Amino acid sequence: GAQSIQPVPKPDMESLPPRDQRLLTIKKEILEDNEKTDFHLTINRRSPKLRLDLPLDAIPSKSKHHEQFFFARDLPHLEIISGDQLLSVNGRRSLSQNVLSHIMETACTIDLRLRRAVGVGKPPPSEQLGTYEEPS
Repeated sequence: GAQSIQPVPKPDMESLPPRDQRLLTIKKEILEDNEKTDFHLTINRRSPKLRLDLPLDAIPSKSKHHEQFFFARDLPHLEIISGDQLLSVNGRRSLSQNVLSHIMETACTIDLRLRRAVGVGKPPPSEQLGTYEEPS
């Protein structure tokens, strides 16, 4: 096909975020109760349009209204390892696939509470997976 000789339009700079503003921030907090097996992961994103891929396997629970969710693979950038259990999202403990999808599609702040099996994940996943870098 013929190539256009029209100049490429410049982006509208007002619609872009400021250079010093992060699009995504993540904070991890280990909870002191329960032998350090529970932890919070708070993800703040500038817009719900910034998609997050959280590969979860759902296991039906005794209640038909919610499911138990476990991470299907390691996510070293989030310090999550395969098998971590998702306990709650934004304070909601009774989770279904629909509720989880709605939160992931609409919330800018996502507060995950997770549980790791006792004895798993020591050292932290970043050290286990060889991705840990000493702060400089």
